[in-house]
Amino acid sequence: MELQVAMDKILDSLKKDPNVEAVFLRGSIARDEHDAYSDIDMYCAVRDVPSFLPSRINHLEAYQPLIFVDDIYIIAPQILGVFENMVHIDLFTVTFDEISKKDAIKILYDPLNRLSGLQMDTSLTLREEDFQADVDDTVWFIYQYKLSAKRQNDIWCVHLLHQVLTHFSKVLLHRYVPEQANLGMKTLQDSLPRVILEELKPVMNRLTIEDHSTAADQLMDMIDAESEWMFAKAMGRGKIEPLWLRLRKKA
Repeated sequence: MELQVAMDKILDSLKKDPNVEAVFLRGSIARDEHDAYSDIDMYCAVRDVPSFLPSRINHLEAYQPLIFVDDIYIIAPQILGVFENMVHIDLFTVTFDEISKKDAIKILYDPLNRLSGLQMDTSLTLREEDFQADVDDTVWFIYQYKLSAKRQNDIWCVHLLHQVLTHFSKVLLHRYVPEQANLGMKTLQDSLPRVILEELKPVMNRLTIEDHSTAADQLMDMIDAESEWMFAKAMGRGKIEPLWLRLRKKA
């Protein structure tokens, strides 16, 4: 697989850098859930971050030239790169003290065995506060959708229903396959029980300017079917449930 070739060549370059103390993977490759189209989430643990950052492109191009590069910071300094053959890599730079213990890791290089002693939380379940946020946002974007529909702003309506689905997908996963919940929409097709997935597909087929109102009705019925469990599990049931009950009343 070309991903392995890319990782091997980049790793060979990183191992020659005296600033690099360890290299590991996260994401789908670390969880052995990847395919030929997955991206590479590679992490470098370094002695000194500022002095390492200028060398990142050279290390990546030990594989092949990059045709797209973005230097960003979300959880750590990160190079988002795409190679000529369309392989996508995210290279993160951290120190050992900054390594999050959330999600699985796959160790590629750890000469001092500093990574092997870390106790990683490999679960992708939602934290209670994250589940609450997804419940809240599921209902909130339905409310915003209703207002937009009254304005007959069809393009915005479709966008808002996509927002509902983004958060409701995590709610569904939290109930049926909690160990995958943090992956959200990208894992629905492979992870949801077939009966729930088949109920969801017609909703997504109707997310159009012409038919979004039908999609909204079907989606609200799905949410209603999950609502007793959903609100019982939420920490702040009284926060958002009254808005949902009001939305379910016939105008």
